Amino acid sequence: MNRTVLIAYAASNLASILTMVAYLLRDILWLRFLTILSCFAGMVFGYLVRGGPLWTYITWNVIFALINIVQIAIIIKTGPVFTSPKKRRNCMRRCSKTSRRSNS
Repeated sequence: MNRTVLIAYAASNLASILTMVAYLLRDILWLRFLTILSCFAGMVFGYLVRGGPLWTYITWNVIFALINIVQIAIIIKTGPVFTSPKKRRNCMRRCSKTSRRSNS
């Protein structure tokens, strides 16, 4: 097997592993970040695979990466979204404890 084919298959496996790990995470920012990395690995695979670049596959990975980049920007700009007042209070309580510890 030549080097390009090995890189393509390594990128394919890396993309799958990153997607699997992302689905195991509970933190949405890390999930989206790993999904973006998975998309980039998928783009490498789509470009280097035998038979020429798979432009449709690459295009979909670009779209998915862009969606996740935009969503990360929105989350960072607006802060976390809480599904209930109780979850918001719990988060605020944890944040205030953390900030008090770091100031000590």
